Amino acid sequence: MKIESVVIQGFRGFNQEQEIALHPSLTLIYAPNSYGKTSITEAVEWLLYGQTSKVDRGESKEEYKGSYRNCHIDDGMSTFVRVSFLSQANMSKFEAKLVDEDGFDRYVDGNSVEQWPIDAQLAALSRPFIMQHALKYLLLVGPDERFKGFAKLLGLDRLGEMQSDFVSFCTKPEVSIPSDVTQFCIRVTAIESRLAARPTLKNLYTLYKKGKGSYIAFATCVLNECKNRVPSGTSDDSVLPNLLRMRDQAVKKVFSGSITLAPFSAEDKISDAADTVYFVTFASEDLIKKYCELIALATRDAVIRQAEFYRMGFEFMTKQPAQCPFCGQKLSDIVTEHIKKEHQQTKNRSERSSALSKQRQATVDALSELKHRLDRCQQRHLLRLTTFISIDTSFDQLVKILTPKHETYINSVRETLVQLKKSENLLDQRYVAVSDALSVVQLSVQQSKEDATLIKELGKHLVAYSSTISSLVTSISTLVAPMSDANEILKHELDSAAGTEDISLLIDINENLR
Repeated sequence: MKIESVVIQGFRGFNQEQEIALHPSLTLIYAPNSYGKTSITEAVEWLLYGQTSKVDRGESKEEYKGSYRNCHIDDGMSTFVRVSFLSQANMSKFEAKLVDEDGFDRYVDGNSVEQWPIDAQLAALSRPFIMQHALKYLLLVGPDERFKGFAKLLGLDRLGEMQSDFVSFCTKPEVSIPSDVTQFCIRVTAIESRLAARPTLKNLYTLYKKGKGSYIAFATCVLNECKNRVPSGTSDDSVLPNLLRMRDQAVKKVFSGSITLAPFSAEDKISDAADTVYFVTFASEDLIKKYCELIALATRDAVIRQAEFYRMGFEFMTKQPAQCPFCGQKLSDIVTEHIKKEHQQTKNRSERSSALSKQRQATVDALSELKHRLDRCQQRHLLRLTTFISIDTSFDQLVKILTPKHETYINSVRETLVQLKKSENLLDQRYVAVSDALSVVQLSVQQSKEDATLIKELGKHLVAYSSTISSLVTSISTLVAPMSDANEILKHELDSAAGTEDISLLIDINENLR
């Protein structure tokens, strides 16, 4: 994203509204002291982060309280910063309006939003602002804090974190082990406990306890144990699929289903972030302007017929300039000049109508693309919800399997079902609302009855829909781990009921060996 312009009113050193246009490559701002140079940078920083680094580093919360609003601005005027960003030929206007002394409201292309569409990207990057007070602060602090400060300013704070992690790993390794490794260790410990409890797999447990020196012998013994449970002649590559199929067939006789709530992959997060930006910025001021211009197409046919009429008459007049090509009467110089002028104006209007027709098709295509992305986003999230909610039909059977031994887990599943059903209903409502608003806009284009309020209403529904998706993602992300734990408990209870404890344990050992 590139900054096209910054508009400031009533913020820090700026009183009246002023716009600063930025060059695509480099912009140099120079002026004497106290002319607002720092205020421009602080305005952009405040808009993006809700706080400037100067206030953030203040010794107390009261030190810079109320310092954002210009003290000379009239009481009736609002304090705001508006920044126009250009990203891949799409223009978006982010605006922050000061509320009370330090709070602010956010707007994207005139639509109120709870957070910026780029908040996730901002959180992942260091602040791209290096100002005088920041450098002054670094000169006054101790060496360690100065090192961290310069690393952060230069975007190298991750390097500092790596150094800290390395030192911590050397001194307190148990605290510094990555979460993935910790989870793997937990799985291995659980497998060890299950292996110790299975007398039929005693030979495996004996090899396991001998340590890494017996790894090859252990892996070979695991494979042999697996082969003993599958049809004779099964190839090594087909052993695990056969075990999985045998377990599924046995378990389904007891209970068919699982407590599965799929986590969001990296690809899912990228898709959601792209959709959020697309939806929130769709109803931009530029699109609204082009959409409203299409109203002129209502007179397009009349303009084209009039242009053709003048064209034919003008061709005849080139042969007999002083005679009307239709009635044969003589024409004065004034009338002739008037006809020429009208011909040119009608020709210009016809060309404009042709341009508008292309603009109309571009608008139709944009609305169709929006519909396509909406449907795809809705289907993606509904699939995740309905997959989990489907266990509601067999919930009573699930209760019998897990209670009274695992009452806590069944209560957790029950609460999750209630929560996700509410989320599903709200998501459906938001989707229907935005789809209806989109249909109204599409119909207005077809009937040449464009109205700015219609597309602004669509923009509001898109923002509401995006907000619902963000809340849903956050909610599901917090539920994935507890539902995964509940599913593991269910899996073990089903293995016990179906007599597949050994097969299930061998499957888990195989998957971890891989």
